[in-house]
Amino acid sequence: MTFGYITLFASAFPFGATLTSLFIYLESKNDIFKLENTARRPFVRKTHSIGTWENALDWLTFGSIFTNIFLACYASDQIDYVLPWLKEYKNDSATAIYTVFSIEHVMIAFVLVIRFFFNNDPNWLSVFKKRRVHKMLK
Repeated sequence: MTFGYITLFASAFPFGATLTSLFIYLESKNDIFKLENTARRPFVRKTHSIGTWENALDWLTFGSIFTNIFLACYASDQIDYVLPWLKEYKNDSATAIYTVFSIEHVMIAFVLVIRFFFNNDPNWLSVFKKRRVHKMLK
């Protein structure tokens, strides 16, 4: 939920990320106090991925691209500072739509390139996966 609030509405309320980080810090301190003083330790289950949450975070990442560009181009004047030559064309709907779609495509390409180059498994995890596949083949 928090990741969605931060990413989807970052251009509408930029200070929200700072406030959310502060509240997450306070909440974690509160949870630590509760775990140490009032509750039992939770049972630990070993996993090697975050499961379906990875897909949810992917959808939020791509959704935030659309919402932030739409908010920056239509609902505010933020795009005027980034692309000042578009100021006189702002009322022309065709130019505004082309601008939104071109910026959106550039941002999606940027996210995909970063994922392609930096979305590698740690070495220990790739070794573990190879061992598991090897044991299954025997």
